[in-house]
Amino acid sequence: MWEVDPSIFEQGRKASFFEQRILPPLRQVGKFSLYSLAIVYPIGLVYVGLAYGGAAFWSFFAGSIIIMGVVITKLGYASNFSHWDMGIKRMMGVVLGFGITVGFYAGLLYSRTLFVPTAFAVIGLGAFFLWKRFKS
Repeated sequence: MWEVDPSIFEQGRKASFFEQRILPPLRQVGKFSLYSLAIVYPIGLVYVGLAYGGAAFWSFFAGSIIIMGVVITKLGYASNFSHWDMGIKRMMGVVLGFGITVGFYAGLLYSRTLFVPTAFAVIGLGAFFLWKRFKS
């Protein structure tokens, strides 16, 4: 009824000294480093922004994104993202949303008199887009 490949039951090659003695501790150190980085990175990013200002924060953040892109590309995982096909409409929506968010916070911090009309305009624009989306 079933076809079994007998080669899967054959003994493989013996592990080398490097694979037995050196690689397991290196994997432990790598795992610990990755977990530590996952905890420390967001805290460090916020600290850099608070201590050194916005330019340092955005430089640190952009550098991190570039390093992640290079690592993903060099390790061979970039092909997993090749068919995402993010269109120009969606990209412009992200840019517009970022601009609206910056305007919102700028209104909170700097121009308190214009904040209320700006907030109503943003809410109205969002309601318009929701209505347009659900209408079709």
